[in-house]
Amino acid sequence: MRRIRRLTPGLILWLLGLALGLVTLKNWIQLNDEGLMLQAAARIAEGQVPYRDFWWFYPPGQPYLLAFIWKVHGPSLIDWRLVRAVADATVGVLVWRLALRRSGQIPALFAWLVTVFAVSSATGPHPYPIAMAFALGSLLLLDRHPAAAGLLLGLVAAWRIEFAAYLGLGTVIGLALRGHFWGSLWRWLSCAVLAAAAIYVPVVAAAGASDSWDLLVRYPLLEFSKYQTLPFPLVWDGGGDAQGLDLAAQFISYHMPLALMLALAASVASLFLSRREGGWIEVTVGVFAIGMANYLVVRADAFHTGPLAVMDAILCAWAVGAVGHERQTRHSKVSRQPRWRRRAAWVMAFVASTALGWSLVDTVWKREREVKQAGNSRVIQIP
Repeated sequence: MRRIRRLTPGLILWLLGLALGLVTLKNWIQLNDEGLMLQAAARIAEGQVPYRDFWWFYPPGQPYLLAFIWKVHGPSLIDWRLVRAVADATVGVLVWRLALRRSGQIPALFAWLVTVFAVSSATGPHPYPIAMAFALGSLLLLDRHPAAAGLLLGLVAAWRIEFAAYLGLGTVIGLALRGHFWGSLWRWLSCAVLAAAAIYVPVVAAAGASDSWDLLVRYPLLEFSKYQTLPFPLVWDGGGDAQGLDLAAQFISYHMPLALMLALAASVASLFLSRREGGWIEVTVGVFAIGMANYLVVRADAFHTGPLAVMDAILCAWAVGAVGHERQTRHSKVSRQPRWRRRAAWVMAFVASTALGWSLVDTVWKREREVKQAGNSRVIQIP
């Protein structure tokens, strides 16, 4: 009974996140992105191999998962959308659990709220929500179960190679700061390599090492940015003919990437000023968050804000938790931080919370607009 009570809050949050993702399950079709993903799944289901038989520069996890579903259930947009909704809800709960490690319920719930709207407001067949779910699971398990954390890191690599690289770098730095480095590193790294190899080796063997390297590594590093990079939004053009609330919404949305970068910088600054015990995990998450910032900078649009918003939510919750902990202990011998440092940490935590609030307003507005537009869109028939 005690276990049921302990699991109930997380289950409720997961169901709420799932409901938010399912609101537009049957509405409209993204002809380009969804069409490409379904075409890849169809080709793989027919026996073709990515990188050899068709052009594909994403890792194999997402198309092979959808190809498996295609084999089992047949062609459908609904299947991958269910997968996406489940992944979004799972990311939200994992953020809540991770935030609770170093903050109270209110900051953790705020982190959950920011996350579920961030990942569901610009939905599409993108592989990052599943990669984020594996990455967050890896972070949750890292301290006590480094082998399991390594397995999940290997799965991250099967969905987003750069996410795995950023998380791997952060993990190595974090483990070095924590101590007991070599034993944990060996278990973590060996399991990560085994998990990634189990997925990549069969695909690369079938596609050929040269073609796989060209599309998985060389092209994303050297060619992708030449035509996909967007200028970072700093100077607003005024919103065109928009007026009233639409104008305000466009202003907020345009500056969303800047708000997320500000939230990251302020959260990291606040945590640095607070310097709580066990800060190695904050360093690990911070390095991964910086990687998500780079992911956003490469293409600063609505579809690339989600990962950074997720990591900002965790760091901001921890920053608020650190400030609250410092206030509780400031009259005891435990607190030895100078007054200026405590105040600066509080200001930075406030700035981070405000910037995340900005992003929450934007994503709530986008989701509300998507729901409204769904009423006028074509409905996908479920047989």
